[in-house]
Amino acid sequence: MASSHPYLREYDRILSMLPGKEGEEPFYYDEKEKAYLLKADRFDRMLHELSAMSKKRKAGKEPFYSFSKKGGHDCLSIKNYVGVLSLGKGLQLEVLPKVDLLGEEALPREEERKRLLNILVGMLSFLPDFPGRPGDSAYFQDQEMELREFFIGLYLRKAERLFQEGLRRSYREVKEELPAPKGKLDVHKASFLPPGKLHRLPYVHDEYLLDNPENRLVKSTLLLLAGEAREERNARKALSLLSYLENVGESRDPEGDYLRARKDKEGGRYEQILAWSRAFLLHRSFLVEQGDVPSHSLLFPMEKVFESFVGRLLKEAAGKVAPGWKVSLQGRDHLFDVPRKFEIRPDIRLHKEGRSIVLDTKRKRLSDEMRHGGASQGDMYQMYAYAKRFRAHDAWLLYPWSPKAAPLDGRVYRTTSDPGDTNVAVHIRLVDLSPLGDSSGRKGIDEVRQSLSSLLKECLPS
Repeated sequence: MASSHPYLREYDRILSMLPGKEGEEPFYYDEKEKAYLLKADRFDRMLHELSAMSKKRKAGKEPFYSFSKKGGHDCLSIKNYVGVLSLGKGLQLEVLPKVDLLGEEALPREEERKRLLNILVGMLSFLPDFPGRPGDSAYFQDQEMELREFFIGLYLRKAERLFQEGLRRSYREVKEELPAPKGKLDVHKASFLPPGKLHRLPYVHDEYLLDNPENRLVKSTLLLLAGEAREERNARKALSLLSYLENVGESRDPEGDYLRARKDKEGGRYEQILAWSRAFLLHRSFLVEQGDVPSHSLLFPMEKVFESFVGRLLKEAAGKVAPGWKVSLQGRDHLFDVPRKFEIRPDIRLHKEGRSIVLDTKRKRLSDEMRHGGASQGDMYQMYAYAKRFRAHDAWLLYPWSPKAAPLDGRVYRTTSDPGDTNVAVHIRLVDLSPLGDSSGRKGIDEVRQSLSSLLKECLPS
């Protein structure tokens, strides 16, 4: 049976159905395989589209998927991306974060989906350009809504708020023939008019119009969503909002209009909605480059989502538990002073009066069954370099919590023979994301916030 809300988690698999074993359903979840099975012709079309996309991908950039064979099946695994993946012909698959739900055994799939959706949207709400707010995730407890429809609903709510505040207008040069003077007469063009047309002369003037790049992008997005929305209320809402833009044209060049949109202070009101207009119109998330994901998909790299979520909550906490400490998120520096080469950019750095604390997030699943618990030499080299560069005695690596990683929480790697007062301690700490699955939304975020505040207190020098 096909799930009413087909979803998988990061690193889960999609398998092609074997010849002679295809049923009526084009797509269904197989409990035995613990994977979704997709009809072979659809699977082949999906691979063809992914292959075509790879030609647009930047050189050296890893795709969001891996391909293999398993038990005679062609197998596609989704890597560390989350969001909505289009499989063609209107079939959409939700890709949710691989988070262990603390204290829970196997949940029914629909209940697991709701909790993972809460976790995903709770984390996405801390991205700089995301139109949602902390607490929006609770919506999934009461509504049987697809994730893409949820994104559409957030966009429409943002558009409505923008329209209520007032759309921006821009001066635009208009050239037209008029019976009365307006603006500047186009003398050159007027000199060529025949005597019978001198009752209307060519003028050039400026008009304060709604038809500008920003509003064209919003109108084109609303037109798109009105046709694509599966939820009737979303489609109706998009159509009703179009009435605000009757005198605005459609965007014929979304990428060009996005680049032409004003980035001044007034344009800041449009920043989020334009990022999402670009995502919908060009079929990509604002965190994903063109050519990375299939058309009509909205995928987010989970390492960026995890980094932004933890970083912003730690920055909030620092204002309360670390007064006087300055906080930098993704602050750029260089490993060497002369010449200034080899950029380094720790996720979170606190500094005060010559002292520094460095924290870095890693979206990896640790396990005490793996060598070094799964922490790579590269991670350790990086943190040691950060500590040396910023004169920090302690550096902190933050990983997601999982049952197999639990024994590693609090592990410390120290140097004891560095010259002078330059020894370094690298701490491993785990961040439990499962409270975000709470039905109240904000309650779960507050619980994670409190946990990170306690961690930050531990990081501060005594």
